[in-house]
Amino acid sequence: MFDVEDSLFLLAGPVKIHPRIQRAMAQPAHAHRSPEFTTTNKKLFTRLQEAYQTNNPVLCLSGSGTAAMDATVGSLIGPQDTAVALDNGKFGNRMAQLAKRYAKDVHHLEAPWGQPIPPEEIENALTDADALLLTHNETSSAFTHPLQDMAQLAREHDALLITDCITSLGGLDVPVDDLGLDACIAGSQKCIGAPAGLSFVSLSEKAQDRLIEHPSFYLDLPKHLDRWHDDQTPFTPATHLHLATLEALEIMLEEGLQARFERIQEIAKATRSAGEALGLELFAANGYRSDTVTAFRMPENITDNQLRGGLKERGVLVAGGQSHMKGKIFRVGHLGQTSLQEIAGFFANLEIVLRNHGAKINPGAWVQTISDIETR
Repeated sequence: MFDVEDSLFLLAGPVKIHPRIQRAMAQPAHAHRSPEFTTTNKKLFTRLQEAYQTNNPVLCLSGSGTAAMDATVGSLIGPQDTAVALDNGKFGNRMAQLAKRYAKDVHHLEAPWGQPIPPEEIENALTDADALLLTHNETSSAFTHPLQDMAQLAREHDALLITDCITSLGGLDVPVDDLGLDACIAGSQKCIGAPAGLSFVSLSEKAQDRLIEHPSFYLDLPKHLDRWHDDQTPFTPATHLHLATLEALEIMLEEGLQARFERIQEIAKATRSAGEALGLELFAANGYRSDTVTAFRMPENITDNQLRGGLKERGVLVAGGQSHMKGKIFRVGHLGQTSLQEIAGFFANLEIVLRNHGAKINPGAWVQTISDIETR
């Protein structure tokens, strides 16, 4: 029987909440324009800059990651602009749809989910483009774009680089200033490990110079940038989510960014290796596989309800496929505070579920792969 308070929670976001973060949200109400809360905001904005590895402003919006995506695209791309949008997953498609709302023309480059878009196609499309939009880490397919290569292409064509890093910032190494990302979007409930409800966007000097008035009053980034300089937000913030995210960032920085990236990478390797040892097939193309989520093809003659439903009955929650991939893949999140011990617990339960439904697997083969990584 699934118990929400006692489960193995391995989604690709939201993620499990550390007790320190829960305690941070248990504070009394705060006056959001008070000197005390302004100090909280200042700490939050500074910690966000550290997590982003940037000296530029990181704006904070009360709204999910899609709110920051919409705010960013609508504040940087106008009806005179041409954009290139990379679409090989659910969220890349979302970026493309946003670009079509605001740009004059959009070169919508598509590839099957989990597969890369040929670099020459991107380069050709950038010839007359003002901006390149992409989702760095596609949790829909467990695919990661080579961000450094994308940044170089954008620089060579003097195009703004607008990146959805919602499921990579804080889990993968995304040095925003070193890479030259003009707008980098993140969310509170993914790698940062806070509850859902806040989203963030960094703006390079080039992006700040290119800001335009957003058609939406609430999502207008110039308003947010103006108040950022005062350690404020233009509208009433989600105060307790600010407190929670500040605590989540403190936990991240106490661990150390590089240590966190290395831990998540090791867990990703263990997840992929253990799955293959068990007889599962990885979904995303080799060389492009995400370190924050792993997607496996559904084993033959096993349904999504049998696999994920069976896991849930045993107190283990993983994600299914989205859109046209429903029932075809399942996804294991290993971002935030996920440990190797939890991944081992997942595979122990997965093996039982698969054996109960007659799947062809290699029983116990996953144990050695995790043990090898644990003892390195």
